[in-house]
Amino acid sequence: MNNAFPSIMQGVLDNWHQPTITSLDLKNYLIQNHPEYFWKQSVVSQFLSETDLMSDDNGTYKVYHLNRSGLRYSQSKRQWVDITSMATPHLVNAIRKDYSDATIEDILSQPTSECFLMLQEYMNRI
Repeated sequence: MNNAFPSIMQGVLDNWHQPTITSLDLKNYLIQNHPEYFWKQSVVSQFLSETDLMSDDNGTYKVYHLNRSGLRYSQSKRQWVDITSMATPHLVNAIRKDYSDATIEDILSQPTSECFLMLQEYMNRI
């Protein structure tokens, strides 16, 4: 792998305009915008797998989520979902199911936790 590859790919991720990206999206962008290099799928996939991005695998390809804030893993859908797109009853059920044993002190002590973000989203709706 060329030493410039990681910094080029990270620069693309830092400026990507969509909330998700696949290795194919990244590879196609790199081929179009950096034609001076030969971009192999295996190199792009390896780079993405070594990042700390959350991903879903639909059996065909992995979808990497660039913005982790507001994401919750749905067991039923087997993928990460944006809590702002969840129907209110699903949001309330998720809070009840996943955090029934949590105290208010636990929740408030971690303002970036999934539970705090779900409660915040619920409060914004009522």
